[in-house]
Order: sequence, then C-alpha cells, then structure tokens
Amino acid sequence: MKISKKWLFYIPYTIATLIFFLYYLFPSDDIKNFMEARLKAADPSYDISIKNISPLLPPGIKMESVKIKKDGNLVLSPD
Repeated sequence: MKISKKWLFYIPYTIATLIFFLYYLFPSDDIKNFMEARLKAADPSYDISIKNISPLLPPGIKMESVKIKKDGNLVLSPD
C-alpha cells in the first residue's frame, strides 16, 4: 500500500484542526454548572465558586480562583 503525498498533509491538518476546535469550543460554563450541581447533590451545605475553566495539554483542565465554602465558612481557597 502506497501512501500518497496528499495524505501526509491531510493527517496533520486534521489533527491540528481537531485540537484547535476542541480548545476553542470547550464548554467551560457547562462544566462549571455540572461541578456545582454534583457538589450540591453530594452535600447541600457546600458551595463552590470557580472563575474560569480551560483545557490543558496533556489532557486535563485548569481551574482559576476556586473557592469552596461550607455553611458560609471558607474551606478551600488557593489564593
């Protein structure tokens, strides 16, 4: 089987386009809402506040300004 020159272009182009759109269209608001809902479902006395969520390479997420409170008292804040 012979790989043509055009396939040597299409494969990196497709991978780069996929990575770009996964980053650009990352659903940060949906993930924040999901995390807040899961924490409230686990224990309603906890409250979480996240300023921003973004994807990282290697695969992961970066959360900025995370604050977790229990009954109004600050439990976790990396600041």
